[in-house]
Amino acid sequence: MSERDQRIAEFFGNGTRVYLVKNLEIGHAGAFALILENDFAMDVFPDDSSASEHWRLFKPYQDEVHVVSGTGTGEEVET
Repeated sequence: MSERDQRIAEFFGNGTRVYLVKNLEIGHAGAFALILENDFAMDVFPDDSSASEHWRLFKPYQDEVHVVSGTGTGEEVET
């Protein structure tokens, strides 16, 4: 397991700890920041510039609108 994987596992209590998402900030070229409770934030950015989908945010097991991003875009899509 990489150091990154170990740190993520510790942050999430090996699957026992959850954090409320308070906000989503969409940046440029597919980057975004999840603003979490307790003054935590997670910054994410793609490592390529292809026009393919970079990420998708959704509620698991829910048939709701969710956010999908390719290069520089964030759009809501129906499931």
